[in-house]
Amino acid sequence: MPDSISVLIVAREELIAALLGLLVETTGHLVSFAEPGEGSAGAVRRTLPGVVIVDCDHRDCGEDLFKAAREVGARLILFSASREADYVRRVAAPSHSDSFTFPIEPPQLDSLIRQQIV
Repeated sequence: MPDSISVLIVAREELIAALLGLLVETTGHLVSFAEPGEGSAGAVRRTLPGVVIVDCDHRDCGEDLFKAAREVGARLILFSASREADYVRRVAAPSHSDSFTFPIEPPQLDSLIRQQIV
């Protein structure tokens, strides 16, 4: 597989984070999560991911996390396990982030992860 990318997953629910982590791993990428009690921005600065996949409804989905991602050069991808795609795209637009909703197939997720900033 071509070069793997480090992906930090930030989700409201641990089960969603774990399932998304497994899905990301099937695409050949490296997965990390925040440590217990660690804020998402701190996790970004600790793990230095290439991509941050963040639940658009997570309490940390906002400017502090976006700033941390910019500082380390990580791309943001917003997702939702329960909202409509149009809603997630609107939330992602101000930060120029990609977005997706479930279900998503591994090749489609891999393509989003590998996509270059334009």
